[in-house]
Amino acid sequence: MSKRLTQVVLLVAVVLLVAYNGFVYLLPPPDDTISYVMWEWSEHHPWIAYPLGVVVGHWFWPEQQSVPWFGSLLLLLFGLLMGAGDWFGWLPAIPAILFLSVGIVLGGWLWGREKGDLDD
Repeated sequence: MSKRLTQVVLLVAVVLLVAYNGFVYLLPPPDDTISYVMWEWSEHHPWIAYPLGVVVGHWFWPEQQSVPWFGSLLLLLFGLLMGAGDWFGWLPAIPAILFLSVGIVLGGWLWGREKGDLDD
């Protein structure tokens, strides 16, 4: 596949999500938007911000040497532990922003881009 196809698919997905969100925002009730649903989920299950942070860390963390294959395993195990902690009620009342921040740092460190990945 080509990089151009990936760029087009990503652009179309973003445009569709923004259009859907705008459409839903204009209809009553206003609490059906993607933003509101994500906020509501994070109020009840704040750890769901963690996987979003991991992806953001992977995409935007500065280039570095990546940790070997076990980095992905550690990310998955940490996520599963948080999910289990939420399921069994073991997680204290931690704001979602903390899970997002931890996800960004761990996503960048354990799933970072290799130096030179973006050299074209």
